[in-house]
Formats: sequence, C-alpha cells, structure tokens
Amino acid sequence: WEDPSLRVTYAAKPAAVHDTIVTWIEEIADNAEVEHLDLHLPTRYYPVWEVHLDVHDSNDTHLEHKLRLDTVSGSEIPIANRESGLVDWLKYFHHAFMWPDKLGGYYFGVVVVSFSGIILLMVTVSGIVAHRKIIKQMFTLRPDRSVRIKWQDTHNVIGTWGVPFFLMIAITGAYFGLTKSYYGHMTSLLGGADTFVSSEVQSLDRVHSIADLGEVITFDEILRRPGPGDEPRPIELVVNGWGTSSMSYTATYYDMEKGLGTARVTFDAFSGEVDQSMPVDAADERVVEIAQTLHFGSFGGVAITIVYILLGLLMAVVIGLGNMMWIERRLHGNAGTKTASFYHRISNLNIGICLGFPVGTALIFHANCIIPVTLDARLTLTGWIYFSGVFAAIGYAFIRSNGYRATRELLYAIGAMFVLLPFVNWATTSDLFLTDLISPTMTYAWVDVAFLLTGLTTLKAASMIPKDR
Repeated sequence: WEDPSLRVTYAAKPAAVHDTIVTWIEEIADNAEVEHLDLHLPTRYYPVWEVHLDVHDSNDTHLEHKLRLDTVSGSEIPIANRESGLVDWLKYFHHAFMWPDKLGGYYFGVVVVSFSGIILLMVTVSGIVAHRKIIKQMFTLRPDRSVRIKWQDTHNVIGTWGVPFFLMIAITGAYFGLTKSYYGHMTSLLGGADTFVSSEVQSLDRVHSIADLGEVITFDEILRRPGPGDEPRPIELVVNGWGTSSMSYTATYYDMEKGLGTARVTFDAFSGEVDQSMPVDAADERVVEIAQTLHFGSFGGVAITIVYILLGLLMAVVIGLGNMMWIERRLHGNAGTKTASFYHRISNLNIGICLGFPVGTALIFHANCIIPVTLDARLTLTGWIYFSGVFAAIGYAFIRSNGYRATRELLYAIGAMFVLLPFVNWATTSDLFLTDLISPTMTYAWVDVAFLLTGLTTLKAASMIPKDR
C-alpha cells in the first residue's frame, strides 16, 4: 500500500532472471568487496524479484545497491529514491518509540517499550485478582442499565475473555524486547558488528565471473527447489562467499498461504549438497524466535492476522473503558478525594489521548499519499504529523467542556478520515481498489477495504455516543 511501484502482476512461472542478476552483481562487485548479498524471491504477496547487495569500494566506502525485476518479463523495475516514511515510522515507533540517539538511541527505546509490556502484564494480573467473580462476569451483559453499568459489563466481558491474549502479548513483548536490547548492547560493546550481515566478507580468491568456477545452481532453479517439509518454495536467499569456490546458498522456506513452517537450509551453490554442519540455533535464540512469532502473529496466515487485529483493538477498548470507569467513579461517585474540576481535566486528558492516537494514525496514512517520496525529512515529517494529530485531539478535548460531545465528534473525525483514505489513494495513484479486488496480487486493495470498514464502524460507534450524560 505504501509503495505503488509494487502493484504489478505476479507470474506463477516467473521469467528467467539469473543471468540478469549475475551480470548486475558482477558489474558492481568488479572493484569492490562484497559484504552481503541476499535475494527476495517473488511471491504473490510481494510479486517481484528483489536483490540487495552491500559492498565496500576501493575507497573503503560502504555502498548499498538494490535491484528489482518483474516476474512476467524479467525486466528491471525502476526503484524510486524513496525515503523512509509510513511503514518505518509504524515499525520503529512500536519497537522503540523512535527514541532519539541523544537520549540513549534505539536499544534504550526498546527497553522502554519492554517495560511497557511489564506494566501491561501487571495491570492484567491485578485485574484478574480484583475480579473475584470472574466466571460470572464473563457472561454478564446488561444493555438495559445505565451507561456506566454498560461500560463496566463490556470492560469485564472483553477483559476476562481476552486475558490469555493480553498476557501473551505482554510477556512475549517484554521478553524478546529486553533480550534484543541486551544482545544489541553487547554487540555494540564488542565491536559494533552489523547484526544484519549474514554473509561472509568475501575472501581474496574471488573470481571476476562465477562462470569461471563451473556450473552453478541458478536463482531460477532455486525458486523451484522444494523445501525440507511441505514448504512450496523459498522466499529468501542469502548468498555466502560470492564468487569463491566455497560459494553456498542459505534458503528460507515459508508457507505464505498458511503462514506456518519456517525452515532454513544451507547448500553448496554448485553441487546442491546440503551443509549438515550448520549449527542449530541455541535454545535462547529459539525462545526469542517463538516469542516474536507469537507476539506478531506471524503464523496461520491472514486469518490469524485478522484475529490479532481484532484482539488488539479490543485490548485498547478494555484500557479505555477502565480509564473511563475510574474517572466516572470519582467524578460522579464517592471514590474521589479531589475537586470536580481536577477530575474533569483528567477526563479531558483521557479522551484526548485515547482518541488522539487513532487521529495521528489516520493522518500519517493520508500524509503518505501526499508527501513526496524523495523528501529527505520524510520520516521526521511523518513523526511531526503524527504527534500534531495526537496533541490536536488532546487540545480539542480540553476546549470541549462536554466530554461526551468531544468523544462523539472526535470519533466522527476519525471515521471520516479512514473512509476517505481509499479515495485519497485513488486520487494520488490512479489505482481504485474496487477494480483490483479480484486480482490475487493487488493486496493493497484489501488494505483500502479495511480502511473503509474501519471508518464506517467508527462512524457507527460515534452515532451511538450520547450527547450528554
């Protein structure tokens, strides 16, 4: 969705590209030292060949190169000089809050996010302890009672049924986040090794052309090479020892349809013989991998992804309702010890924060369609737009003295922005999701459908909010 250049046709039997890729690599690596070489093999979800080549040139300058090829014709697809934006912001904000280098950098941000997981774990456990009639509350909904009772029942039902998911998200997020931070910090202390380089720096016996080494297994053949289990074909290939007699491939197999069964196999690039000496991942590395898989829902295909999205949204609803009940008991009940104006300000802040994040999220999706892709400060601008939306929502909640009206109006704004997103995408790319829904490779169209459904659901929710208590 972010990169329209990937909206291309996927060929079930891709055109041969091995010679094109090899020629491209040899031209770049002629007077340079290859650091890393990997290929993304085409799937219907990412329907292109993509080659990443990192080298050191004769001036000891690190250079990164990328090649993208069409699966139908095998011809090169021009790659725009896209600066980081929407996806990078969402990913790194989730991983590390985009923590600035001057305040500790990425790994310190990871620690902060991990402690957020610990806080979520503590809140979930305390909620379980506080609800002593948890079994009864799992099945209690009283739609004919007051607004506060309906909030309470909804909070209890969703919270109790969602406990396993909430605990899993909290534990896995905290665990692999702290683990990644520890390993990343130790790596930097021990020399700052590049954690992504999985290919050896090439030795001095590298030849100019791999044809001089004999007949090599082509990239086209690897695409059809069966995996060790039921995996239909590899999705990623790392080339080790490019241009040397010891050149080998490490293929990653993954069932894209089921989202199950990842396997990595290293084999000789000439004979195809599997390397049995490759070390098995250590137990702690396997635990981290399992934690990541569970946390991000990277198993079970699209169905699990949808379930995770719904459960994640329900988690936000539980937290929001919990905050609202806490405020209501103090503002209109006997639990408060502060003045009414104090709790009104807390209520305004809660409304602004809870609805400010979706406002900011909707805005950066719109910004992705509008901001030039070559803008150097694209990622920074995305961040400014995001937080501007958040703080604008907080400010609006304080300006609006009536919290119910503020909630209703902000929800209408959020719903409208999401409903408009597919049409903004159409206006800026000329791609209308309605015409591409039947295409198995135009997955962006289903993202637009998700925006439309999200917007309509939010508008419906806004219409159900009363204008006053």
